[in-house]
Amino acid sequence: MRYREFPYMQLAKKMAHDYHRPGSDYVFLASNQPPEPTPSELGIDMAMADLSWRAPYTPDDIRLALASHYGVDPAQVASVVGGSSFANFLTASLLLSEGDDVVVETPVYDALPGVAEAFECSVSYLERSPEDGYDIRIDLLDRLAGPRTKLVMLTNPHNPAGTVISEERTRELGRWSEERNIPVLLDEVYLDHVPGRMAATAYGRSLIHTGSMTKVYGLGSWRLGWLIGEEGLVRKAELFYDLMGVSIPTILHWMGGQAIPGLGRMRSRVQGSYDGRRDMVARAVEDLGLYWVM
Repeated sequence: MRYREFPYMQLAKKMAHDYHRPGSDYVFLASNQPPEPTPSELGIDMAMADLSWRAPYTPDDIRLALASHYGVDPAQVASVVGGSSFANFLTASLLLSEGDDVVVETPVYDALPGVAEAFECSVSYLERSPEDGYDIRIDLLDRLAGPRTKLVMLTNPHNPAGTVISEERTRELGRWSEERNIPVLLDEVYLDHVPGRMAATAYGRSLIHTGSMTKVYGLGSWRLGWLIGEEGLVRKAELFYDLMGVSIPTILHWMGGQAIPGLGRMRSRVQGSYDGRRDMVARAVEDLGLYWVM
């Protein structure tokens, strides 16, 4: 494995430390998430926290709640300590070996090629161009993928452009993945901004979804994420975590068990706070002469 720094994350952490103001009404762009909700806002009574509660792997209540929320089978779901970032790393560690090829989108969130390079893989870039509305072109993907390609890594909604891969295009990705026998990982940490959208795995069993409580819900400090995919991969990920963390954090998963069944309600609260500011942001973008996808 090759060590690789992540300069953007170093800058974001420094900005969060220097400028973060808890409790104010803001969207802090260095972390791209809304203000952290309090336990009472989440309906969690910390006085009732059960520190003796134990589950060897993903607790059933979290597995069932996420499966219901994202339209998948409970056996396809695993919780991941470390958020969607560690879920991506964990997936890559199971699928990649030195010398493999990985296809990654561009423009790109740098952690994706960073993970591939850490495992000493070569990286090819799939262009998501503004002329195509930053959509995924299956024909370009097919040309890039070769006999040594072991993984494709994408984001949905696209980070940074914000466009959403349509349900039909996601199904096309699923069919392509099965035909070429190449897993496609979609980091969908922003997916819950899209009403009614299911996880990528619901549109193709060979597609892999990663997500967390961070970007939509403001709970980045929890570092509670999840991996949704083919049952065998999910089980391997849970067993592989035995080498790194052994027991899952009791308090974190207890809090997740309280909050995750209410994701729909939490999403409505966050979206309501964003809706009233959309015009303000649009004016700022226009004044600065920038381009964006609303």
